[in-house]
Amino acid sequence: MKYTVSIEIAKPREEVAQLLADPAHMPKWLRGLVLHEPLSGVHGQVGTKSRVVMQMGQQKFEATEQTRTENVIESYNYTKRNIDLSAVVDMAFRITDQAGNVIEASVPTRKEDHKAVVVLDNVKPEDTQGVKKQGTEPDEVQFLTDQEIQARDLMVKAVREKALVLPSRILAEARRRAQQGDFDGAAEEYILYSNAVGDSASQEREEAAKFLHDHFNLNPASAAGAATLRAMN
Repeated sequence: MKYTVSIEIAKPREEVAQLLADPAHMPKWLRGLVLHEPLSGVHGQVGTKSRVVMQMGQQKFEATEQTRTENVIESYNYTKRNIDLSAVVDMAFRITDQAGNVIEASVPTRKEDHKAVVVLDNVKPEDTQGVKKQGTEPDEVQFLTDQEIQARDLMVKAVREKALVLPSRILAEARRRAQQGDFDGAAEEYILYSNAVGDSASQEREEAAKFLHDHFNLNPASAAGAATLRAMN
């Protein structure tokens, strides 16, 4: 026969254990007890076997009891923290010519991120509810640094994409100024175009070289020097 009874006692555990171990107090908490005598060992010690006689009404019961150890579940407190991190990084760039005139208006780039972490601290390994230590507190400085690096990479990518189309825009501006009779302005744009595309041969570069030669008696080799002189003046 096995039965379990539980009750909450507002006393220190050590005091309750001493009272329970005292045979003189057993009839107070073990209702119906008639006899409780050790058959082997000493009362209260682990492994002791005792004869127990109980009576409930007209019925009498007899059993053999053995004292054994059992782990006591202690309550404790652990800490649960919900950590939310958010970061927004805004960057922008614009492209201007040597005179400060805007070629490409401000181009914004944004990187934003959110990170939620649940951290459980001070969890005991023997927790009976299966609760385990969880998560680590994130590094806020590193989190922001990572967002800044990613934002910078996005901006670099955007700059490269805009730079790829600059030569064609410069060439179009050179042609527009030439058609309007602004030969000095057209020459500046053609020189910028020649410097932007390098020495690679193309019809457009030949167009720029011909314009500079026909109107200013300049060849591509001296165009860079002319641009420097013009900037100095």
